[in-house]
Amino acid sequence: MISGSTLPLATPTALYAAARDVARASAIETVAAKQGGVSWTVRADLAPAVLPRLQRAAHDPSRDGSAETVKTGPHRTVYRLSLPSGEFYLKHFRNYHWKERLLNLVRPTKAEIEWRAAVRIAGLGLPTFEPVALGYARRDGLVADSFLVSRGIPTAIPLDEFTAVTLLPAAERPAVPPTRRQCELRSSLATAVGELCARLHLAGVEHADFHAANILVRIEPDGAPRLWLIDLHRVHFRRALSDEQRYRNLAFLHQFFVCKSTRADRLRFFRAYQRVWRAQCESPLQPGDERREIACLEDHLCRGAHRGWQRADRAWRRGNRHVKKLDDHSGCCRGLAALNLGWFTALRDEPERLFRDHAIAWHKQSAKHRVAEVAMHDRLVAPHGTAFFKCIQRPGLWRRWLDRFRDSPVRKAWEFGHALLRRQIETPRPIACVERLAAQPRRYYLLTEAIPETATLADFLAQTWPGLSASDRNLWLAARARRLAVQVRRLHDSGFDHRDLKFSNLLVSSRLDDSRVWFLDLDGMRFWRQLPEPRSIQNLARVSVSARVHRVGSHADRLRFLKWYLGPASARDWKSWWRRIAESSDRKLATNERRGRAID
Repeated sequence: MISGSTLPLATPTALYAAARDVARASAIETVAAKQGGVSWTVRADLAPAVLPRLQRAAHDPSRDGSAETVKTGPHRTVYRLSLPSGEFYLKHFRNYHWKERLLNLVRPTKAEIEWRAAVRIAGLGLPTFEPVALGYARRDGLVADSFLVSRGIPTAIPLDEFTAVTLLPAAERPAVPPTRRQCELRSSLATAVGELCARLHLAGVEHADFHAANILVRIEPDGAPRLWLIDLHRVHFRRALSDEQRYRNLAFLHQFFVCKSTRADRLRFFRAYQRVWRAQCESPLQPGDERREIACLEDHLCRGAHRGWQRADRAWRRGNRHVKKLDDHSGCCRGLAALNLGWFTALRDEPERLFRDHAIAWHKQSAKHRVAEVAMHDRLVAPHGTAFFKCIQRPGLWRRWLDRFRDSPVRKAWEFGHALLRRQIETPRPIACVERLAAQPRRYYLLTEAIPETATLADFLAQTWPGLSASDRNLWLAARARRLAVQVRRLHDSGFDHRDLKFSNLLVSSRLDDSRVWFLDLDGMRFWRQLPEPRSIQNLARVSVSARVHRVGSHADRLRFLKWYLGPASARDWKSWWRRIAESSDRKLATNERRGRAID
């Protein structure tokens, strides 16, 4: 359960009226002050402690030792202020465009919108932050920047961070059994989030930016999680939410938990949500209602996840605060925002320098492809100190003509790599890509992270596999086969077609207790709105061909792999899939034997 005050049982309409009355009656005693061109409205009881530090923190936080940057972007920066009276957060909203400043003439600033929303949500009995001060600065007579100060919540962290560092990911649970405390924490957290969402929707509140980073969580001494809502500048108050609005809001929140939660987690969340919702609305549950609502909600969550990923893919391609673009007349360049600008510019201007001065070991050198492991000193983007640098050379006039109408191989690998990572599909993270279009022949460069203690599946089977005992082989194969089947299913459900899914394009850990499998060589991938079944068959047949060539796995192992891939809903149709995969595998083997090509 979530601690905090609650309202008596009432209908959503009554809650809306109560919130309106609370908002009118909840006038906080404040004092006004003006410092350094910023007009402040501060709570009277905290003004002596907060006001002396606001001017320095608002205008030059880099010189204020008590101000620490928590989040920054082009339109908003959040600072943590450590003051003798406690911890506070300063949120700085910027308005660069004149149109945005004109809008401030007819509407409140974003800081004031969030202040009002926090007061109103607290009046509804919902847990949220405590607003302390409100400020704004004028430029040319118009309000440009606005500021909001709130009191910090001790030891509370965003829900996404808490989940990442505390709870075992759902995908790793078959290989690494969770502890009893983790199971209890997952259960209580799913229940607490479900109850919070139900209370939020009963109050007629639609949080338009309702994701895991905007919920704070703290574990109380008794082990129960306590939650708070933050980032309220995009909150809408309605008399009541329709089912479509509620499900859409839940789908937005679920975006982060895709592939991190299990069906059991979602069922606990749903039952906690429904328990609070039905009790408040005095609506009894009819026979069969729960099953229908679960199916409807699962459908909304699935479709919402795919829409969210596709929005993120488009934003990433355009460029957002996570991407650094350095295009010039000679080519295009993309990199992670954390890259040092000087180093990144030097890479764009002379990418061959990375091969010449920083190569540690060469893995491939041919006329068209070169791959080397290079040293990296930037630990933010290469935590292990090394990365893989790949150069693709594309000779031929017809290739240069086609490149005008399609992405280059490294741009494909850059876009597909981050698209897979957003969907929790394992692949080495692309760090930067450089396209030297002015060079003759054209050269394309891709820099990806190096994952330590790994080898391609083909190399592992050739070097390490022969030394394993029979029991170790069975355990190793079962864990990796299940992990790979789930990853390929997720890949296909997302519409991605990896046309060369062979063992040399799969990366595995050299450690026997690490069951992860990474996809490599993404430049040959293709995206479909809905992947055709023959393409799924081809991908699975390519895995089967490699398994047959390397003589790993029995017919029973391959059948288990296929059933893990199909899942419980489609496992009954395994015979037709088995026959079609076998036919496609035989054709591939016969074609390569006829052409004299080696298969790996």
